[in-house]
Amino acid sequence: MVRPSGTVTFLFTDIEGSTRLWDAQPDAMADALRRHDEIVRAAFDAHGSYIFSTAGDRVGAAFQRAADAVEAAVDGQRVLQAEAWPDGACLRVRMGLHTGEAQERDSDYFGAPLNRAARVMGAARGGQVAVSSITAEIVGRPLGGEFVDVGLHHLKGLVDPVHVFAIRAPGLEWVDRPLLTSPSAPGNLPLSATAFIGDLADLRHRIEELPTRRLVTLTGTGGVGKTRVAIEIGWSLAEEFAGNVWFVELAPIADPEAVAVSLAAVLSIACERSPCWRRVGNPWECRGSAFTRSPRSTRRLRVLSCSVTGRWRPTTHSRRRTPIDRRS
Repeated sequence: MVRPSGTVTFLFTDIEGSTRLWDAQPDAMADALRRHDEIVRAAFDAHGSYIFSTAGDRVGAAFQRAADAVEAAVDGQRVLQAEAWPDGACLRVRMGLHTGEAQERDSDYFGAPLNRAARVMGAARGGQVAVSSITAEIVGRPLGGEFVDVGLHHLKGLVDPVHVFAIRAPGLEWVDRPLLTSPSAPGNLPLSATAFIGDLADLRHRIEELPTRRLVTLTGTGGVGKTRVAIEIGWSLAEEFAGNVWFVELAPIADPEAVAVSLAAVLSIACERSPCWRRVGNPWECRGSAFTRSPRSTRRLRVLSCSVTGRWRPTTHSRRRTPIDRRS
């Protein structure tokens, strides 16, 4: 096979959890890896691949045509997923593709396109085929399948976020799990150190409702989880709001006149003289986490976390208060 040159599509594969499998089932893994190599090489060779790397249980291949690379990945995954693997050594293979201008030296490839392809692969889950937006745009539509937009992601070692797509195709198991990255969100929304535990159906309902309102307030006793739910919703809506998701900590603020100033400081904007909160005749507890939306042209989402009690409420004509309890 002639080594592809010029604009090349690079495809990398890796076995998910291979270190653990080798440690637990070394004999079974030896047999499984031999079969893995046979399947991958046959699928890739059938589509004109040039395999330039077989380090450990990883494979690196180059294709002159992006469509050939995508079809090779899909065909390989179909066979890998259908294989009857040895007990204790069920292999789940992730694949990643990216297209770019190849740089060659000493019969080998190097440069940014390879790094991006490897990082896209590293973000995929076992059983997934992930591709960069460049590859997806060149191919247009995978044969008999589709590219599913999974968002902008910061990939390890890369300065700019990468727009990633996953492939859904007949005969290919759909892996409904997020990539092993954090979605790219210009802003300051904090990352949670633990998985969200709660009523997922209720969370989805809140997410669906939010874009129709300018303000949603989550209420409940202290420590019940209002801020955690608010942050989870913020991450879920990061793409809809073009990545502009901002967290404003209001818990230490006792003066309602300072709310607008604090919000403006986080967003790095000038604070108008009219406050975003006003006094009302009857006492009203302002305990909870609130979401506010900018006008549609700016598409910003603000997550406000507050725990103060006072006699003020937001001035808005479209708001909703929704309680949070420990059973959620």
